[in-house]
Amino acid sequence: MVEEAMQSYEQEQKFVQAVHQAIRNRYGALAAQATKRGEAIRFDREYERMRTGLMRAKNEHTLRQEIADLFARGGLNKSLQDNWRDLLPLFTGPDWKKARDLVLLALASYTGKGVEDLQAKTEESEEE
Repeated sequence: MVEEAMQSYEQEQKFVQAVHQAIRNRYGALAAQATKRGEAIRFDREYERMRTGLMRAKNEHTLRQEIADLFARGGLNKSLQDNWRDLLPLFTGPDWKKARDLVLLALASYTGKGVEDLQAKTEESEEE
């Protein structure tokens, strides 16, 4: 029974992993650009742009645009390359709210580089 439950979430897990990879790639590109210009890396700005874009998606078409933009900005994505056929129904199918929730879950659960900066800014704003 547990094995069946885990298999039923395999598609969702692959989707979250693909989003995590897109975020990792996007943050890496932002870091490279900022370093090249000698500027501070604004992970918080990109996080907020992604979050608000997803929250503004009020139908399957606008959500699909947001997800496609996220993947496109993320560049080459091995997880997406390997699993796109399995993942396509998630963000092109009728259950678009589930896809939006999964992308927001992926955004909130991302633990790669850049998270420390976001956590520090969150803690600063909570103290004020």
